[in-house]
Amino acid sequence: MRLSTLAVLCVVFVAATAIQRITDRSEKQTLNKNELFANNIQNIHDGRNDLFCNNDTKFIEGVKLPVIREEDELVLKRTGFTVSYNKVWKVPNWVAWTLTPERAKGKVKRADDFLPDPDLDESHRATDADYYRARYDRGHMAPAGDMKWDEQAMQESFYLSNICPQAPNLNRGDWRILEENCREWAAKGHTLYIVCGPIVENGKQSKRIGKNKVTVPDHFFKVILWGGSEPQAIGFIFPNDDCDKELFDYAVSVDKVETVTGMDFFHTLPDELEEQVEKMETCKF
Repeated sequence: MRLSTLAVLCVVFVAATAIQRITDRSEKQTLNKNELFANNIQNIHDGRNDLFCNNDTKFIEGVKLPVIREEDELVLKRTGFTVSYNKVWKVPNWVAWTLTPERAKGKVKRADDFLPDPDLDESHRATDADYYRARYDRGHMAPAGDMKWDEQAMQESFYLSNICPQAPNLNRGDWRILEENCREWAAKGHTLYIVCGPIVENGKQSKRIGKNKVTVPDHFFKVILWGGSEPQAIGFIFPNDDCDKELFDYAVSVDKVETVTGMDFFHTLPDELEEQVEKMETCKF
């Protein structure tokens, strides 16, 4: 009886071990992408990243502004960024800027003075009053934290042409965390080319706020490109709600962002390089 019981226990143990191994292997395959992305983000904090070269600003300067298949576009050149403004939505189509190591270490104080864009006709612009009593934050596209290198750049970042209605927890949470990560990467000697903006799915049927009927985006995107010895790029898509997730939950390829937005981000890169960086879904930050 004892021998029979022992044999049964051995069989159960072996079977349980085999099942656990299969489960572990399955979970590892499922989490592989997320773990890789999370580990790469951690590499920035651990100082193990040496992919960037000090001369990658020259690489970034060869990248032109995005191409958008959108009729309602007014391009506004600012001190620290460029805006493609949508006069119908009263928010940008996209905002693009270069974040260098020097700019990431700027010391200019935050302006905190949201203003209508003086270069826009009154019929086309948003005002601060549009956000009163709305449940949305005034969410920066080009963040004020990236403009601390110049007082004019800082002030212009508070023009409402650079602002979108953004869910409070997104603006103060996951969106802000990615902004801070970008400044950390740049401060370590890396030059980044960044484009971000809203995703409006329903056009004229979208929710609006305020007297000027400012469009509330359904999602937001951000794409980041850096050069050096191993050029890479990554995209992110965030829902415009009070989400709270890890950054890798929002990570997608730049190709995916282009499909969703109808934009072409790195069209002036050599075709082979553009194809290579735009299909990446994980990166060695």
